Amino acid sequence: MLFFEEVKRNGLSLTLRGERKQPLERWDVCLIDSFNPREAPLESLPEARTCFRPEGIFQGGFDAVIVDRQAQKVEFVQVTTAKKHSFKLKYFLQALKALGIPAGNGWNLRVIFVTLPTNLKDFQIEPAEDSGALETYGWKKGKERKKAEVAALDVTV
Repeated sequence: MLFFEEVKRNGLSLTLRGERKQPLERWDVCLIDSFNPREAPLESLPEARTCFRPEGIFQGGFDAVIVDRQAQKVEFVQVTTAKKHSFKLKYFLQALKALGIPAGNGWNLRVIFVTLPTNLKDFQIEPAEDSGALETYGWKKGKERKKAEVAALDVTV
């Protein structure tokens, strides 16, 4: 997948949708590792910022999880060329537990749908399934769709 190649080699540039002072965001290069969100939690998180790729090719909910242990930041990434996408919270909760990310204060949790620049303006996130699943991670029940972010990947060379 192009996403993993770019994040490993060059990092990524994204354009975030919405009213922001900084609509452009740069993601630095990071290590790539794999994990199975259906297995027991990892013994420990890597010290370095790491992009985890689910082992299952048809993993629901997300395509990647970027974890920065030092910054206590978790970013779920769903890459799509579609004009709308489902939002199944149970998969994010399952992955957080498998990664050993503790609930409660401290960790910043983001969900970013990455789409084509042509789809950025009109991209739709479907209503969240399992609303409330991420409450222990600071996401208010019923407000999940508003908290999720949409971005376009800048793939210019």
